[in-house]
Amino acid sequence: MVNFTLDSVLQRIDINVVETDFDGDVVLMHIDHGKYYSLNATSSDLWRWLAAPTTIQNLVTQLHEKYNCSQEQSFQDILLFLDQLIDLKLVCVVH
Repeated sequence: MVNFTLDSVLQRIDINVVETDFDGDVVLMHIDHGKYYSLNATSSDLWRWLAAPTTIQNLVTQLHEKYNCSQEQSFQDILLFLDQLIDLKLVCVVH
């Protein structure tokens, strides 16, 4: 597990990744791994927000505003999601 802070800056890795929109959700294919990943609505939003470098604080704020959930719950959910994306080499820490 990576030690993220609210100031951690991340961005998705689009190299060798193909994405498509399917009924409002994102489906990814990592060409090098030959695997598909189907993202639910919340994960799809996070994926889209990671198109440009952004802080975890920004992701927490956007998730909180869109889904009316607590910022603490948003932070915890985002950490779990980002850990998975980093393990899959779909997101990197910019600084």
